Amino acid sequence: MNILSAENHYREGLAALSAGRAEQASAFFEKAMRAERRHDVTQPRMRYLSYFGLSVALSRGANKDALRACETAVHNEDYNADLLLNLGKVYAMAGRMTKALNVFAKGLKLDPRHRGLQAAMKKMDRRHRLPVGWLQRSHPVNNWLGRMGR
Repeated sequence: MNILSAENHYREGLAALSAGRAEQASAFFEKAMRAERRHDVTQPRMRYLSYFGLSVALSRGANKDALRACETAVHNEDYNADLLLNLGKVYAMAGRMTKALNVFAKGLKLDPRHRGLQAAMKKMDRRHRLPVGWLQRSHPVNNWLGRMGR
């Protein structure tokens, strides 16, 4: 097995993830990481680890392993918007909405046109427009009108 097999496993993992087969995708990403280890790669590809974490979160829930994988990947490549997107998704699945929003915002600073980050940020935006825009959000009139509008 050569080093190209790691990239092939990665691509198969992406295809499985796109098809909604997260469990199968995590196996492919794990194979990609193993192939790198067998060839003593000095600079492992953090995207393999990040997508492994995302696929684990999608298939088994946002557990410690999924979070650790995505956090480690971002720690090593904090300039990669795709890795930030994956970490933000896993944080959101774990119910850590503030962390997810912060990670998405950081990713958008790096790549303002990243469609995945834009979509994730839009999906996370839970606040609606204020009924009376010139009053503060906490004003009783805005609170009352906001409740009436639901």
